[in-house]
Amino acid sequence: MTYAQHRQPPQALKLIPVLLYLREIRDQITSQQPPTLAELVTNRVRVKDEQPLQPPPQWFEKKLKQGQCLVMLDGLDEVAEESQRQQVSQWVDTQIRNYQETAFILTSRPFGYRDAQLKQVGIVLEVQPFNFKQREEFLHSWYLQNELISQARKEDPGVRMTAAKKANDLIERLKKFPPLIEMGCNPLLLTMIALVHDNRGALPGSRVELYGEICEVLLIRRQQAKGVPDRIQLDVRQQKSVLQVLALKLMVQRKLDFTPAVGVPIIQHQLAAVTGNQIQPKQFLQHIENVSGLLVEKELKLYKFTHPSFQEYLAAAQVKETNQEQLLVDNINNPWWHETIRLYAAQNEGTNLIRAALANPTVTSLTIAYDCLAEDNWVEPRVRRQLETKLESDLESQDPEIFKLAAQVQLSRRLKSSTAFLDDHLEIDLSYITCAEY
Repeated sequence: MTYAQHRQPPQALKLIPVLLYLREIRDQITSQQPPTLAELVTNRVRVKDEQPLQPPPQWFEKKLKQGQCLVMLDGLDEVAEESQRQQVSQWVDTQIRNYQETAFILTSRPFGYRDAQLKQVGIVLEVQPFNFKQREEFLHSWYLQNELISQARKEDPGVRMTAAKKANDLIERLKKFPPLIEMGCNPLLLTMIALVHDNRGALPGSRVELYGEICEVLLIRRQQAKGVPDRIQLDVRQQKSVLQVLALKLMVQRKLDFTPAVGVPIIQHQLAAVTGNQIQPKQFLQHIENVSGLLVEKELKLYKFTHPSFQEYLAAAQVKETNQEQLLVDNINNPWWHETIRLYAAQNEGTNLIRAALANPTVTSLTIAYDCLAEDNWVEPRVRRQLETKLESDLESQDPEIFKLAAQVQLSRRLKSSTAFLDDHLEIDLSYITCAEY
């Protein structure tokens, strides 16, 4: 962008930026007689819809040979076929050899590069998680650019004020919600959160709605917007139904990651039910990782959901759809199930879960019960009153064991509510501390 707008500093080389989307040119460069980079760029600028250019013969050839261009090749991973992707890599290698004075930048998600690495590349860089400051900088920059594009105007104080207001609103909302703070370390997921926030003017009223919208953006809308062809032809509901089975099974097995050997048997039956054996389980898992980004390959052949919250959300949805509430009741004292139980309670009646916690009161079960109540879904009035009065009365109890349990529950809930992040290592809680907690 700096080069395209002639804003490079005086000491920087004067380069002509050339941006090519590999998914758009893959057929040309994998043909029997692929064009050279100079021929390809020349042909493309001549057929531009708006303001086609007519460079003199050999003009780009000369500029590339002299190192006067910055060539940016976007999205190696979006060349879906592995054999074609390897051909594209070979073509790029050839161009780097032919134009040794030219600076090349190629982008790809990791999976797309692992199987089609370039021999001529000198430096490989990987995107790292955002820290607290970077998250805020990203959101301010994202909203500013978004406002400039949506309003089709130049940067001025009014645009900057609107963008800053929106960015600050989202930042404040994130501070109150720890799972979103964690998700925000991932640039892709932070972008999804910002998209949802910008479309609505706010975040959805519940986490369940937010996770659902982000899943939809990742599974379908993102590749539609980018024009990436859908290789598996499954809608959001079908893809989610398969991922829900996988998520719940992983929760039962107390796992966050899995190998294809583990994942394939889990999803095989449900995938066959929605596709009629037209798509193989390995192909489905690769698609979800490669295209949507809802799964990631953390190590070679070791997958996991991009964030544990998605696994918990999808597992909760599966419990609801298959009427397996008893599974959650049986695990009311298991911290591993805390978020799944809470997400289930956000979309279903929580009476039985709270009743189970009251029947077996521990710090874990009562903390989960109060969190279920906080989801503000329907709970049988008598059970609701019983839970609401229990903590208050137990904090006044003369029985040291009952008092201690109530105080620990109160402290446990406080730790979960201390979410106003000041930086990556510090949180702040602005509510008063009770005598019991003290």
